[in-house]
Amino acid sequence: MGLENSSAKMVNQETLLIALYGATAGVTAISKINAAINQAVLAIVPTNASVEFLYFKLSYLKNWLITTYTQGGQPNLSADIVKSIEISIPKKEEQTAIATILSDMDAEINALQQKREKTSQLKQGMMQELLTGKTRLI
Repeated sequence: MGLENSSAKMVNQETLLIALYGATAGVTAISKINAAINQAVLAIVPTNASVEFLYFKLSYLKNWLITTYTQGGQPNLSADIVKSIEISIPKKEEQTAIATILSDMDAEINALQQKREKTSQLKQGMMQELLTGKTRLI
């Protein structure tokens, strides 16, 4: 009932989303669940392109998009601005290949960041032990 009385809209899982207002303007994401969005988020359901390919393409174009189409301290985009952007779209097979490579790279970066965080925590623990004298090396 609340949803019907609001400006929120439902989007399906695997819908491409782009933030339109404020500090997050131009940030893109792919919905992992069926969800409600408000007017600050634009849902994109492509007809001739892969959602994953467009996600990476729009992520890549974010800074250009903000500097080209917005002014002032708080950037604001609109659905009309996003719809007016011309994007070259390769064949479906190439879109899939590009998205796969970039997704794999993101997964590798995330794994390395997690490893770095664990190593940093380990170092912090070792510093605690060594610098307080709890553990002696000699």
